[in-house]
Amino acid sequence: MRQYISIPLINEHIQKKEAQDLAKKIINSDEIISINPFYYPYYHYNVNCKLPFLFGGKRITINALIDACSGQGLTTDEFGLAKVFIPKEQMLDIKKQQVHADIALKSFIVNHLQRKFRTFFDYKTTVENRSVIYKLFWMIEYATESVLIDSFTEDFEILDIKKRA
Repeated sequence: MRQYISIPLINEHIQKKEAQDLAKKIINSDEIISINPFYYPYYHYNVNCKLPFLFGGKRITINALIDACSGQGLTTDEFGLAKVFIPKEQMLDIKKQQVHADIALKSFIVNHLQRKFRTFFDYKTTVENRSVIYKLFWMIEYATESVLIDSFTEDFEILDIKKRA
């Protein structure tokens, strides 16, 4: 019996048919073996930053994600979330614990601010929200290769099946 879990999913994403059409343009073949969705975990944070400038401070809010598998950080625009029920086997396992993500977030935010403002201030940051969210990806398999499609950005990666272990 399948076990279903409720997860928060990034709302704006392409559906199965749209992913299939996109893959068809990329691979130029009709021989699809399988189309499988999987859900990739991220730690989601809203970080309030106070930036000390000569004539007063500036406050900004950064929407950040820390990859729950690799620990890499990125900033994002605002996005909507929807609660969905999915089969547990379609979820990728979280490999980085919340504590490690919190540490990665602090260094990521400081580096991001230093690059953005080209300064080395002592930034005051407070983390408002912490949650695990998921993003939908589509794996479309053909006889000789597969296409991995990010359902939010529609970016893709072609994977050669012969090179898989």
